[in-house]
Amino acid sequence: IYTIQTFDLKIQDLRLDFLNQILQNPNYNLLFTTFCFAIFVNGSNFIDGLNGLLIGYSILIFASVLYVTLNYLDTSITDQRFIYILIFSLLILFIANFFGLVYLGDNGSYLLSFFIGIYLVSFFMSNNILSPYYIAAVLWYPCFENFFSLVRRLLTKKSISSADNDHFHQLVYSLIRNFKFFGKNVEFDNSFSSLVILMLNIPGFLISSIYPSNTKIQILIILINITFYLIFYFMLIKKFKNK
Repeated sequence: IYTIQTFDLKIQDLRLDFLNQILQNPNYNLLFTTFCFAIFVNGSNFIDGLNGLLIGYSILIFASVLYVTLNYLDTSITDQRFIYILIFSLLILFIANFFGLVYLGDNGSYLLSFFIGIYLVSFFMSNNILSPYYIAAVLWYPCFENFFSLVRRLLTKKSISSADNDHFHQLVYSLIRNFKFFGKNVEFDNSFSSLVILMLNIPGFLISSIYPSNTKIQILIILINITFYLIFYFMLIKKFKNK
């Protein structure tokens, strides 16, 4: 909350008048913005269970931002160079993390996701032509992972603070291990699972980046992503829970 107030971060436009009126209240806006940050930051920590997944997803986010910046926004060369530097730095970190040489850990994942959250909210506040659902579309996976995990644990009467192995990325990892693509090399199975999930996210990123101002398309992309997530999730959970 302190950081959000310090940077004066606000989510004031959700393209719905009655919600926008509610968000005009500073207290409600602070609570909503803090809630969004908490969902994203905790979800990012969840998906950091595979080598390269969170960093790779972060690269996709900034690659999308760069495309939107170059094609739809009137931004300075300094801003564009900053994004290039971010992507290049993340690529180096991704390679090291992918091969198990460097790990983010909890502190690293919190720091990276918090920075992304601050950057994207500021990015949206500075560019009114963007749909707020563009930001939601590029952040959907870690946010929905967190939300779905909470709902899943409540429905199964598990503690919401307890760890489990039923996250989507862990089920994908189990599937890759089951195929034994890399024999007994657990490290490569781990990293390859990240690549699979990242590739599944690329089509949504591409479409969202092409239509950053179109709210209907952004919402559709989010719904399609969630639908496929749930389909694959229940297929995988059924496969491995029945064993």
